Amino acid sequence: MRSVDRAGLPQSLRRVLQAVRLGYRHLTAPWRVLPDLLILGQMRCGTSSLHAYLSGHPQLVPSIYKEVHFFDDGLRPGDDHYQRGGNWYRRHFPLRWHARQRPAFEATPSYLSYAPAALRVRQWLPHATLIVLLRDPVARAVSHHHKHWCSGREKLPFGEAIAAEDSRLAAAAEGLPREWARRYYGYRARGCYATDLRRWFALFPQERFLIMESGRFYADPLAAVNQVCEFLAVPPLPQLADPRPRSQSQGTPTATPAEIAALREWYRPHNTELYHLLGRDLGW
Repeated sequence: MRSVDRAGLPQSLRRVLQAVRLGYRHLTAPWRVLPDLLILGQMRCGTSSLHAYLSGHPQLVPSIYKEVHFFDDGLRPGDDHYQRGGNWYRRHFPLRWHARQRPAFEATPSYLSYAPAALRVRQWLPHATLIVLLRDPVARAVSHHHKHWCSGREKLPFGEAIAAEDSRLAAAAEGLPREWARRYYGYRARGCYATDLRRWFALFPQERFLIMESGRFYADPLAAVNQVCEFLAVPPLPQLADPRPRSQSQGTPTATPAEIAALREWYRPHNTELYHLLGRDLGW
């Protein structure tokens, strides 16, 4: 179905066009491909930038938008995309004859931490290639909190939010299901990478994973993108359209040096476990 330039159209008409587009995609879903590649996460680790860069590769085909949220619990509380079935998922990807043997991919950073996702991916995409971006967990937690602080979702300063995290998750904060509470308020929990990776490693061979350190990705995005290209056996990119990774946060973070030092100490055994699991020290 030919795309339509919707700029300048009334919002009501844009909604109608979007509904028609998705309806067409759903009707043609049996002839659409499933992804060969998933960017699993982690949140606030550079997945948006990596997705944008790979979307510009002529031999890779992205989903119609970045975060499809099929294998987790959806984009918003109450969503249940997985129960909508395979045709709902397939509609986000190209028709087979449009893909022309080019790998298709999507990036949903909550997949890594969502407990049922690994088994679901194993059932649907047993031969998928899997990419994980891991950021210094202290910097990730600060960025995660800062995003929610700036949006108004988070009312507690960083130190208080970290102190309240366990009780919030135990009580399923604000009436949210536990997984949603963890997504919103698991500032510390989502940096325990080894716990999440073990779940995935139990279901997929480790050679299927490309584990990338976010600091190196930010320092040299082109080299990181071409590492992915090599892993996927597609030609490297000579340059990036915009070599600046998307900013992880705007404004001044609310964490104090003492709070950062305490959190770094808390992560020490978790990072040691991760280094042992990966067989390399990430320098955190």
